[in-house]
Amino acid sequence: MCVPRKDDETARAAFDAFFAGLSRDSRPRLMFWGERDLILSLAVGQRLASQIGHRIDHVIPEAGHGLQEHQGPMIGELIAGWLLSGA
Repeated sequence: MCVPRKDDETARAAFDAFFAGLSRDSRPRLMFWGERDLILSLAVGQRLASQIGHRIDHVIPEAGHGLQEHQGPMIGELIAGWLLSGA
């Protein structure tokens, strides 16, 4: 995901359409964010989630941007539990 510059109207329109589509999508979703993400901070993730009418379901401790590399077994367990719960 790229964030458009303020003066890039075409990119801004695509960015807005992307988030509008996510906010209209009624399918169940599970959202993770790395506690130590240096690329997209937790605050950015919280704003993104809010913008699409959702929340971060799990903040993953000791994880950066590569959640599966940092906390793979935890991610797998959370996804399996979510799927088994009938999300």
